[in-house]
Amino acid sequence: MPPAASTCRFSASALTATSASTSPSSLASRTASRPSTKQTRIDNARFFDGDLDRVPTHCITQGLGTIMSARHTCWWPAVWVKAEAVHHMAEGAVSAMWPGTILHHPHAVRLLDEGAASRLQLTGYYRETYAAGVAGSLELHRRERTTPCCSPLTRWSPVPRCTARLLAEIAKGTVTAMGAGAGPRAVDTAQGDVALGGVTVVPGFVDMHTHGGGSGAFPDATEEGSRAAVALQRRHGTTTLVASLVSAHPDELLREAAVLGEQVQDGLIAGIHLEGPWLSPMRCGAHEPSALRSPELAEVERVFTAAKGGVRMVTIAPELDGALPAIRRMVELGAVAAVGHTDASYEQAKAAIEAGATVATHLFNAMRPIHHREPGPVVALMEDPRVTVELINDGVHLHPALYRFVNREAGSERIALITDAMAAAGMEDGSYHLGSLAVDVVGGVAKVAGTDTIAGSTATMDLVFRNAVLNSGLPRDEALAIAVRQTSVIPARAVGLGEAGLLVGSAADLVVLNDDLRVARVMKDGAWVDLG
Repeated sequence: MPPAASTCRFSASALTATSASTSPSSLASRTASRPSTKQTRIDNARFFDGDLDRVPTHCITQGLGTIMSARHTCWWPAVWVKAEAVHHMAEGAVSAMWPGTILHHPHAVRLLDEGAASRLQLTGYYRETYAAGVAGSLELHRRERTTPCCSPLTRWSPVPRCTARLLAEIAKGTVTAMGAGAGPRAVDTAQGDVALGGVTVVPGFVDMHTHGGGSGAFPDATEEGSRAAVALQRRHGTTTLVASLVSAHPDELLREAAVLGEQVQDGLIAGIHLEGPWLSPMRCGAHEPSALRSPELAEVERVFTAAKGGVRMVTIAPELDGALPAIRRMVELGAVAAVGHTDASYEQAKAAIEAGATVATHLFNAMRPIHHREPGPVVALMEDPRVTVELINDGVHLHPALYRFVNREAGSERIALITDAMAAAGMEDGSYHLGSLAVDVVGGVAKVAGTDTIAGSTATMDLVFRNAVLNSGLPRDEALAIAVRQTSVIPARAVGLGEAGLLVGSAADLVVLNDDLRVARVMKDGAWVDLG
């Protein structure tokens, strides 16, 4: 399929993306304090350490007119499903499903300034007049632990929802307009416009942890291998990826970092993830044991220098000698520190978080398991709201119940879905390698040759996206909304890539999915990708 012209538009009759604004002129402004149902209070008890007596007994219900005229609001970005409802009230049609009810719990954040409202990406009328307000909510919340400040967690892009019709305009690789309805002119295929019909359109996937695909492996550190991996993953919807290395001996690690650093500068990859060599020998997984070592600040500096500023994330076992100073230095150098391949205790994992670690590398996998007297790193990482947890939702690394469990206990806003893919992704069963280790792939499952040790995955991001929707246990629209964020917005945020999503002014990276959530088209920087 040829690339799109420099300017094009597309329309879709059912689409997951940011919706357009709605005029509030006819919206009711009635405000009432109503008792919360018993089930609502039970659902919110987890925000109060399980103490049902501390859960607020009332909620506020009001029309959009009240919201628009009030001077303050309470938003709950730490619990995204609630925040999604608030956004639907602000930009979607008022209906029986979204009547304007806001539930109260102690993660409320009060936004007091115009800048905070503008970060919500509100459009049209709301961009000009939005006053950030829900009347009366502060009174209900006075006895709780409200934080009176502007929150850095108000990242709304994209806010997926199903609309009757959506039109987007692309120019020079950037989204220049987006809205509901027919738009100022009809779709004109002669001008490069595309009518997609009844499809689901989501932001391009962001994979923050992948070792390769399409027979190419990033640890090989060759242009041919990296391009093969990027091409395979892009055909499956990944428009942005961070290339993951594996443990290597010092000279080889420097060579790999230097080559991939050039690829970052060339724009082929978005950054480098050093998964090793500073990992636990007890939880090394598919890493060469002889290459494992404790971190030394001098080596950290050498590797970062070789990568020319390209290191985005480093996985480290915090129980190793020198790990905490290394974490602090990595963060100072602009990288994200991640806890993984670790036999750390609960206390050691907590210390790593205090030192600056903000990601859990493939939670559960290659980690000391939970024990009722020694909770270990999994519990420490899950319970700290500063930590984004990676999950390999490929159907091999984790049981679907664990995906639901982490969504419920840590919150969907803290999950970044990853592939942890290796060279065999998108390929037939056979013999491959991951770093210096031989890998056999049988039935799509990669294992270190001659062992039962899983060696990465053969997954692509469209598969983990599909699994998230199908295994969530939620209604389809709600599951889609969560999966969109966990495969684009949250991973991009976790590794410092900025906002991701279908937003005016953002890169035109998107994936078109059919009814079975399989990739039908992919756009990267405004051009349609040849899916082969």
